[in-house]
Amino acid sequence: MSEWYCLIDGRQVGPVSQQQVQKWLDDGRMKPADYVWRDGMEQWARVGDLMEFDSPIELADEPPEPPRRGGPTVAPGYTGYGPAPGVEPHRGTLILIFGILGLIFCFLFGVAAWVMGDRDLALMRKGQMDRSGYDLTNAGRILGIIVTVLVLVGVGIMMFVMCAGALATI
Repeated sequence: MSEWYCLIDGRQVGPVSQQQVQKWLDDGRMKPADYVWRDGMEQWARVGDLMEFDSPIELADEPPEPPRRGGPTVAPGYTGYGPAPGVEPHRGTLILIFGILGLIFCFLFGVAAWVMGDRDLALMRKGQMDRSGYDLTNAGRILGIIVTVLVLVGVGIMMFVMCAGALATI
């Protein structure tokens, strides 16, 4: 069974089954002029032009670009406010604050920002977390990495200086 991506009123929805697309056509949620796409298609096509679906033919404008892999998807029934149903809200602001606190106060905040950022970005890529906080999360994660590397380099230099001083006294 192939998975379809739909473009309904300018919003990408999917992946959904062929039966779901047909149901939306029958219910009037989709119009024959709306576009669909699946793997193997070069570009979006009007659902009314495809043999896989039963619908009257209506004409529409130029087809949009095919969807990008790993891009945001929208759950059916999503109103556009807050995270989509079944998706965790992002913690981008918290992770960015942790990255800044790690840089200014305590490097442990930086480590936390790195770990939390990695986890949340992975969930966003899987579609299990709200992608609207992707940039905030990534910025906090990068700050966490920078803080951790700076602390490790500082500790390494301090240990080198202490060992060199100890050897000089011998």
